[in-house]
Amino acid sequence: MALNLLQIYEKVIVSAFALCVCKLKTFRKTLSLTYNFKNGSFLRFVVSLTLALAATWLMLSGYFKPMLLTLGVISIATVIGLCHRMKIIDFETAPYQTTVRSIRYFAWLFIEIVKANMQVVKAVLNVNLEISPTLVRVPMPQTTDIGRTIFANSITLTPGTVSVDMEDDEILVHALLSEMSDPDDFKEMGERAAWSVGETHIPLENKVK
Repeated sequence: MALNLLQIYEKVIVSAFALCVCKLKTFRKTLSLTYNFKNGSFLRFVVSLTLALAATWLMLSGYFKPMLLTLGVISIATVIGLCHRMKIIDFETAPYQTTVRSIRYFAWLFIEIVKANMQVVKAVLNVNLEISPTLVRVPMPQTTDIGRTIFANSITLTPGTVSVDMEDDEILVHALLSEMSDPDDFKEMGERAAWSVGETHIPLENKVK
């Protein structure tokens, strides 16, 4: 009985491998019509996305049995194939090439959160309760959805400010204190958020250290 199951398993693996080879041939023929291969950017996106999916599978599974690993490979290949058919294998689908920049940005953001938290606590604990809620529109210098999302979330994470709405190239921000409502005060955060996701064409007046 065990031998029969092993034979069935081997046949399934061979069939799946043959199917993957056939799909790969078709996949390769259509790639040149869909993506620009300059500087190997597409290959980097595929590799980084594959590694991220593999790491996620291994962390959630925790097993290294042949059958589970085979299912993992098939699942990852399916996801990559679906992303290819949807034409979304790009920087926003696999934003792992700027991981170091993102870590540096969030380290800077943590310091800004601590500063803003102290400012809000000081205002709230004041006997006169010196708060002055204000709505202000802040320009968004980012050109990608992920850059804008990080910028908007960074504003919300910072105590005293909340991103209320995003429209065109601006974010409507609710500020608890009037001194937090100056659009120029968000400029550095916006530039750093853009820099963290690889939008290097945006000049940083305050060089990121």
